[in-house]
Amino acid sequence: MQSIFSLNATAEAVWALLEEPRSIDELVSEVSKSFSEKEPGSIKTDIETLLNDFLETGVIEPVGG
Repeated sequence: MQSIFSLNATAEAVWALLEEPRSIDELVSEVSKSFSEKEPGSIKTDIETLLNDFLETGVIEPVGG
């Protein structure tokens, strides 16, 4: 079964960064550079929610430990 996902700007940025394995803190740091108007804590929460959604739908898999 194939699915189509619609991503907002933050999700698009995270998706592009996931080409290489990165920690949540690395993702927050990179995304914060592009979305400086948002608080880092808010960005981290958004990224954690997004990654959980990605994991639940099977579009990403965890790596490392």
